[in-house]
Amino acid sequence: MAKIMLFSSSVALYLAYFCLIVTAKDTYQVTIDSTKPFSTVDPRFISVTQDASVINHHWENFNFTSAVGLACLQALRPAYLRFGGTQADFLNYSFSSEQIGMSNHSMVTMTARDFDLLYGYFVQQGGLDLVFGLNDLNSRNNQTLAWDPTGAEALLDYFASKNYTITALELDNEPDLDHEKNGNITAEQLSHDFDMLQSVLQQRKLAIPVFGPDLANSPSYLSEFTKSQAISIERKVAAVTVHHYYGNSAKFQLADFLNIKTLDSLQDKLQELQDAKSSLGNSPMYLGETSSTYGGM
Repeated sequence: MAKIMLFSSSVALYLAYFCLIVTAKDTYQVTIDSTKPFSTVDPRFISVTQDASVINHHWENFNFTSAVGLACLQALRPAYLRFGGTQADFLNYSFSSEQIGMSNHSMVTMTARDFDLLYGYFVQQGGLDLVFGLNDLNSRNNQTLAWDPTGAEALLDYFASKNYTITALELDNEPDLDHEKNGNITAEQLSHDFDMLQSVLQQRKLAIPVFGPDLANSPSYLSEFTKSQAISIERKVAAVTVHHYYGNSAKFQLADFLNIKTLDSLQDKLQELQDAKSSLGNSPMYLGETSSTYGGM
């Protein structure tokens, strides 16, 4: 699926670049074979992420009543709505006066109202399939670094009480960069945490798929993670998820967006990561988060 997204975006940019460099005197003939598909994409290959940082101010300034916004959201169907990102690792969950998963790193709490707004707008009205990123770094034992599933259990119980449907779950966001977020979770430890999450789901007889590990850019981390998953007695990840950005917004120039080498970087990266996840065989790989550049664009 990810490779097809590369093809779609690259063709558009290549044609744009082509139009810029040719002159009116140039004549080219382009032949397109429409008798058979070049490839087939997943119906949900165009999907979106709502960054969890919106909870910092509890959806302040988010327009839930815009008819245009809702129409644009519905036009994406079928599609995933991934709720996640860096802030998701540090959210606390609260469904009553008692806060769950408290942490010294972040005191931002996602309340029942926040969950209801998320689900009501994006799933019930928008018709998207919810992929929820669980808090990870603030739910760990300070000594062993083992993940504490208490918050996730409370969340699952709340969703069940409301008859909410979760299409898939994620755990940790860009774990290969956790050292930048005051964490240091090894690939093997993260795989054990995924096993614990699978156990929690099985205890509740929930067949919710788990996606992961939402890797930033480390093939070696992915290789270690998938090797550990391959020998696990628990259910394996349903899909391997990775992230990709073409560069840093602060450093990119206009020409960089039309540079063929830059555009091809996704294809090269996906092939490298595809090789790194070989321990899990033919399990699908999803591009779980992407944009032109990170840091503002």
